[in-house]
Amino acid sequence: MLSGVPPPPPGYESLPSALLDTLYKSYTSKTTGNYNLVDAMGWPPGASTASSLDFKSVLDELNRQGKLIVITDVFNRCTAIPGLWQYVEAVRWTWDYAQGNQVSKGFAFTTRRADPLYNFLKGSSKFCLDHSLMDADHQKDQWKRDHGRWCLREVITSAGEGLHVCVVRPAWRSMDAEGGEHDIHIDKHQIVCRRQPGIPGLPSTAGPCIYVGIAQHLADVLPYYAKKLGLTTDFFVQVLTKFDALVDRVGTAAVTASDIAAILKSEAPSLPDSVAEALAGWLLNAIKSYLRRLTRP
Repeated sequence: MLSGVPPPPPGYESLPSALLDTLYKSYTSKTTGNYNLVDAMGWPPGASTASSLDFKSVLDELNRQGKLIVITDVFNRCTAIPGLWQYVEAVRWTWDYAQGNQVSKGFAFTTRRADPLYNFLKGSSKFCLDHSLMDADHQKDQWKRDHGRWCLREVITSAGEGLHVCVVRPAWRSMDAEGGEHDIHIDKHQIVCRRQPGIPGLPSTAGPCIYVGIAQHLADVLPYYAKKLGLTTDFFVQVLTKFDALVDRVGTAAVTASDIAAILKSEAPSLPDSVAEALAGWLLNAIKSYLRRLTRP
């Protein structure tokens, strides 16, 4: 344990010391006006503080809600990447897979070292920098305000869980008293991806993601977007049916994102053009990736 951090409360002796240190720091720095550990200590104004609520009660409440296991899962994922967890200074609000639309689980956090965190991630071979289309749903804070973030994905070589870390960009940090609401979560079906090596002699260009497979992640995300946009999952079935008919006519290689956007708009005329274009890009990449895997020896 770090200096000044008490021994684990009874029942929590098995929590890793680094995780317990972070939770205790989040607890002791909680004020009636900030957002630390809101699931257990309440939302401002008038939230509980360390003077009115003991640490064990906070852990008990996080545990009762199933939030402690989410934080622990993220911590355990971070330990495979030495140096990453040190940047998580205070945990804010947490969500599980059920609350994350079966797409992700994780928590918002604060750090006074956002730029070093971003540089750490961008310089790590374990992460790649997301394309703007792939991080588009992580550009707002808890209050749905624009909150520009860089998002970086854990590089994984087979389908499964993977970390996704979103760091608030400098221009948006002044919106928050603690320097921005950053986000770290586990995607249930992380996109298989690799890291672009960059251009020799220009190391700053290294790091963008090259997406190898999007189909499974898209299977998680589409029902979420259907709900968010007021559509039904059947809507996407109709879109894919029309896509199949188009492929039969012109062949997979000839299909463009504009073709798919037109299909989307034909099924939902009120769909904003920008949303149709983003979904069309995702669908095209996912379907072509899936077809490549089917034909791969």
